Amino acid sequence: MRDAAHKMSWLLIAVSYITLTPLALSATSPADGNPHNGPLIIALGDSITYGVRKDGSVLPEQTFANRLDRLLQPDFFGLRMVNAGIPLNNTRDVLQRLDRDVLQQKPDLVILMIGTNDAAYVDGAPQGKGAIARSQPRVPPEEFRKNLIDILNRVKTTGAVTILVTPIPMSRSYPYSNVGYYRDHDINEAVREYADIVISVASSTHTEIVDVFHEWISEKNYARYLVDGVHPNPEGHAKIASALIDRCRNVLDRRRVH
Repeated sequence: MRDAAHKMSWLLIAVSYITLTPLALSATSPADGNPHNGPLIIALGDSITYGVRKDGSVLPEQTFANRLDRLLQPDFFGLRMVNAGIPLNNTRDVLQRLDRDVLQQKPDLVILMIGTNDAAYVDGAPQGKGAIARSQPRVPPEEFRKNLIDILNRVKTTGAVTILVTPIPMSRSYPYSNVGYYRDHDINEAVREYADIVISVASSTHTEIVDVFHEWISEKNYARYLVDGVHPNPEGHAKIASALIDRCRNVLDRRRVH
């Protein structure tokens, strides 16, 4: 069990979110497993995948998972999309809930977007006031790599295909951009390292990859896709969905043929 002080540390990246269990976006989503009346996609990740913001700046229908659901429905009868993004999660958390939230559901496709919380260099101060600088990221790079490979290997046992997605870049609008590591380094130095690990793992494991980090960072004004310097706004979610849609279609088409 994590103690109260450690739990507070996870409030920084997703302070504006409600932690929920995976959310079925399609009306036909089953309670237990996939009865094979249509492909099942699970979007797995943290608050960026979960998407919905308490302040109303991102609504459920504006998240990239929900957008993908609507875009794919006409081509894949009975398709079900489950949003298994849970705020505050890093790869350690995903591993702990992988069996319940993914493996037992027998998905056809898993979209895994993770890394922002793993790379974080801040922890929460008592009573949630401000932030405490860290000297190391929450999940060290080599553990992050190992965790990703473990997740991929376990998903592979179900026969599902995984699409890895790199974490999105941050901007100086991030509330703790002047704390510790972030004050003294480029705001994206840590996230870039973790995005590159995702790319490396995808290459070494022959896993599908969608690199939104480098796509966004190549745009001078990419910060317009962020609502608070770290989470995507509706335009950002639409951009993520656009980057994923063709890859999702290709995976589902291949599975339909077989």
